[in-house]
Amino acid sequence: MGVLVATVIPLVVIFLSMPLAHAQLPEPENFTVSPADFTVRDAPPLGKPYLIEQKLRIHNGADIERNFLLSVRAPPPENLKPGYEAIPNENWVTFIPAVIPIEGNSDNLVDISFNIPRWENLTNQRWEAWISVTRMAEPGELIEIELVCKVYIETTKDLPPPPSPDNWDLLLPLTIIIILVVGVVGTAFLLARHRRGEKEAGILASSAHSRNSSPWLK
Repeated sequence: MGVLVATVIPLVVIFLSMPLAHAQLPEPENFTVSPADFTVRDAPPLGKPYLIEQKLRIHNGADIERNFLLSVRAPPPENLKPGYEAIPNENWVTFIPAVIPIEGNSDNLVDISFNIPRWENLTNQRWEAWISVTRMAEPGELIEIELVCKVYIETTKDLPPPPSPDNWDLLLPLTIIIILVVGVVGTAFLLARHRRGEKEAGILASSAHSRNSSPWLK
């Protein structure tokens, strides 16, 4: 009888502790992303990164600070919205920052950047991309929770004008020209000065020779 009691009691303790352990697992309702989906119209294939107006808001409902990882993936064909194709390159959508810590019971905003190549065949396109927001597991946790935000991208019908050169692109050639001009003028000035010095030295030598050869000095 004593052996039976000694065996049953630990089992009862384990059984009663199971709900408590389950309650400590991360809960999806403590983590939200908004908006759940959005559309970006007239997105230009600009050929360089630019920020879009839409931002992602991540809410951390846990009592402690958590880290969130953002990435992009192309949706499977069977899950595409009618009229849209999977984005050809996930790297055309990036985030600032891509990993963000958020304090407990608070939220934060993430900027979204597009970098679509300036190619004619990328105009008038309709793409779907899935933004994955993953709450990274803390030490001792076995589960990482992921929420997905769907973004629908509609590119412009025509290519935008070529991007204007940066100030540095204009300043660099101008600086080189100024350096060359200053160098040429400086070199010409030094040569002229040197020649004038040689000429003056020749005049002085000729004058001294004339005085030495004068009969009045003998």
